[in-house]
Amino acid sequence: MTYYNDILCCTADEIIRISTNSTYENMVKRGKINRIRRACKGTPALIEFGSLPLQYREELIKLNGGSPEKTVKHQQFVDEIQLDMDAVSFYQNFKANGSPIKKDRQRQLANEASILNAIAMKLKAHLKRQGSGSSQSEFWRNAAKVLPGIKTEWPHKLPISEKFLKKKFFAYTDENGGYRSLINGNYGNQNTRKVNENLESLLRFIFTMSWKPNCEDVWLDYTKFINGTKILVNEKWGDIYNPADYEPISVSTVRNYMRKWSNAVGTEKKRSNSRIGYNAKHRSYADLVVDHSGAIISMDDRDMPFTLKGTKKRVVGYFSSDACSGAIIGWAFARPKMREDDPHGKGINLIFDCFRNTFEQLDYYGVKMPAEVEVENHLMSTLKETTLKQGNLFQFVRFAEAENPQEKSIEGFFRVLRYKYDRKIKGFRARPHARSEANQARPGEENTEYSFEQICEIVIDNILEYNNDLHPNQKKFPGKTRIEVFLDNQHPALLPINWRDVSRWVGHPVKTSVNRGEVIANNQKFLLPTPELMDKTGIGSECMAYFFKHESGAKNTIYLYKNDEFVCELSNKPQFHKARIEQTTEDFKAMGKMQSFTRKIDDRAKEIIKGLEKVSFIKTAVVENAVQQSRDVEFFENTEPVFDYTTIKRENNENSLFNEL
Repeated sequence: MTYYNDILCCTADEIIRISTNSTYENMVKRGKINRIRRACKGTPALIEFGSLPLQYREELIKLNGGSPEKTVKHQQFVDEIQLDMDAVSFYQNFKANGSPIKKDRQRQLANEASILNAIAMKLKAHLKRQGSGSSQSEFWRNAAKVLPGIKTEWPHKLPISEKFLKKKFFAYTDENGGYRSLINGNYGNQNTRKVNENLESLLRFIFTMSWKPNCEDVWLDYTKFINGTKILVNEKWGDIYNPADYEPISVSTVRNYMRKWSNAVGTEKKRSNSRIGYNAKHRSYADLVVDHSGAIISMDDRDMPFTLKGTKKRVVGYFSSDACSGAIIGWAFARPKMREDDPHGKGINLIFDCFRNTFEQLDYYGVKMPAEVEVENHLMSTLKETTLKQGNLFQFVRFAEAENPQEKSIEGFFRVLRYKYDRKIKGFRARPHARSEANQARPGEENTEYSFEQICEIVIDNILEYNNDLHPNQKKFPGKTRIEVFLDNQHPALLPINWRDVSRWVGHPVKTSVNRGEVIANNQKFLLPTPELMDKTGIGSECMAYFFKHESGAKNTIYLYKNDEFVCELSNKPQFHKARIEQTTEDFKAMGKMQSFTRKIDDRAKEIIKGLEKVSFIKTAVVENAVQQSRDVEFFENTEPVFDYTTIKRENNENSLFNEL
């Protein structure tokens, strides 16, 4: 439907839709309806709405969704509105206090400018049609009535009263108004912003007082402050705050301010002083992905969730896991610390036991050296310059941030172990206030205690079951268990295990010395590869021998160090039977090695002796006297003729020939 010459009309198609074509033709022929405009090419016939029978008018009202007089006017006005792109650009670039207007607010303001532009066009046409002296009251009354009906298609917040709509319109069309007039005067007001910032700061100061007031307490103290009942003083500078600079607020305002992220991120950290809670609630970490086994292993301690018999305490353990597969590849256990000087409990000894167990299992599985280790910052900090110095044992070392359990991969594996495997064991010590009801303490359950050995056995059995269960990422590793992923998905760039470094940094140290080329360590005698190495070790001076115990039965190799510098890898001292009847081929080989070693010693001794020269010392005084005497000798010229010894020589030769004849 539409208006034609200010007459509300409907098209022939609309009438045919609620009746039939023949009915429509009969009503036109008989003059029962008033045809305002005949149909022609591209132009439909228009029938006066008021001339239609009542039943047809009611049907059209239902189809139209309301009174046609209103909806048609609304639609006509909507059709005349065109989005003002200049307004869109203006509000997109507008920044009152350095911050842009929100997107939905930008579109709303652009819509309001477009609607006011359409009203300006309608007003111009109205004045032209009616004359400049005609009344505008009816126009503004109709314009105000139209605005609520177009909010669906053109969201806006223009006033719907005639008085305020006119005020808004003329402010917009004024040469000093324009697009800026539609923006609220308080938007970007620096004075208001400053008051709000000062108020927020003051509320933060009160909220972070040492006695930890809640929002109601903050509001109560703030109210007493602005009423003059209390005086607020800055402890750092000694300034007294002026109540006149602040206005009354409600408890909900305090609560809203304190819940804002920009305030809570600092106030909650100050009040709780808990990095764990702060990290869990506010700090987000990247989802780090590990694609290959052996690329990085994660290590951490854990209290076993079972009670040690007779102590009411828990066995402590240290574990290592592969970050990619999730398999637990190393463990060590210790009794709980019962007193201050007790060597048990969490400490360096437990950590080294875990390291040794880890490398023992790596050796058992025949895999290569992990490239990186991820450790906690608390217990491991003492090893930063020794075992866990980058390049000593591992190529790379990653120290997790203090009080940030989410950073270590093994923490997630511990949770699976605890709630999927350990929880099923009788005597499991649950957390009474765990989030999940299934993980909370079980009321009425009998307390069960275990010995140290039993707890270790339970935990190891659970670890083995955990390792042999399917890997959680079956899409990536279909049909494979955690331990299979660990063995089959090793990083191709991993290096073989360097047992010398392993022995040096996590092996067993033994103080020893070198005598006659022999070293005693681990209750065994060893021989230097060559006697020349005694120049490095010294004779009888202290050295350190390191070895790694291979529980699988492999040979325990000893590595000798002097002043923290590697000297050599020791080999067992050859032994052979003394009785000739007992000697075998192996004895002869051992005898040959020993003779070769001693021969080198003897050869070196002969070489030194051969090169020795006899020397003697002369007293300095004797030399000085001889020099002085040589200076006192008088020299004079010999005037006697020189005797000719050649004559005697010739005569002697002649006598010799005579005698021979």
